[in-house]
Formats: sequence, C-alpha cells, structure tokens
Amino acid sequence: MSFLDVHKEPTRLELRLFGLLFALFAGLLGSLLRWRAGAPDAAFVVWGIGLACMLVYYALPPLRRVAFRAWIRVTYPLGWVVSHAVLALVYYGIFTPIGVLTRLGGRDSLRQRKERCQESERRARTYWVAHRPADSPARYFKQF
Repeated sequence: MSFLDVHKEPTRLELRLFGLLFALFAGLLGSLLRWRAGAPDAAFVVWGIGLACMLVYYALPPLRRVAFRAWIRVTYPLGWVVSHAVLALVYYGIFTPIGVLTRLGGRDSLRQRKERCQESERRARTYWVAHRPADSPARYFKQF
C-alpha cells in the first residue's frame, strides 16, 4: 500500500457522492470568484459549467465511472505533489530544527559521545541498555 492509492473501482454510493461533491466544488469556486475576486461573469460561467456537468453526470449513469476515473487521474499528480510538500515542510520545518536545537544544547540521548560515557561504556562491544522485563502481560492493559 502506497501513501496515495488510486481508487479504481468506486461503489455506486461513491459515484453518486462524487457528482454531488463536484457540483458543490463548482458552487464554492463560483462563489469565491463572485464575492472575493469581484468577477460575477466568471462566477456565472463556473456555476453554469458545474450545473451542466452535474446534469450530464446524473442523466447518463454509464459516464459516472469514466468521469470519476478521469478526475482521479487528473488530480492524482496534484495530490502526490501536495502530500510530499507537506511531509517535507513538517520534516524540515519541525523535526530538523528540534534536532538541531537538541544537538546545540548538548543533549546526547543515545550516549554516543565519548566524553559523556563512563570508562566501562567506552570499551563496550555493544551499547545495548538492558531493562527488566514486565511483571506480567496484564500490565499492558493498565497503561495509566
């Protein structure tokens, strides 16, 4: 399973909802054009296209699956780019600065620095930290 899957076989309910959501999307886009951009002519064009698409979509059921697949194929690359951009922003905008700040602050969570290790740890063949096993498996069900 990949991060983004192409949904190839939608159900009848998903196809009906897709037509409704497409019409709502056209309505919202037209509303934004009318009130935010001050372009009522463009808004009426978008509303007309949305209404026409919705009427054709619901009037010709065999076209529903084709329209759904075409929309998914057109929007998949956009979703791929946006999802990877968001992941990159989170990684480089949150995790990297936290890591840099902890390194600058001198934190050594993995005890890798020689000066922070005890003499016995410097000569160790492994850095495995032993822990005592859980009392009983029932403890896992009582987390708090």
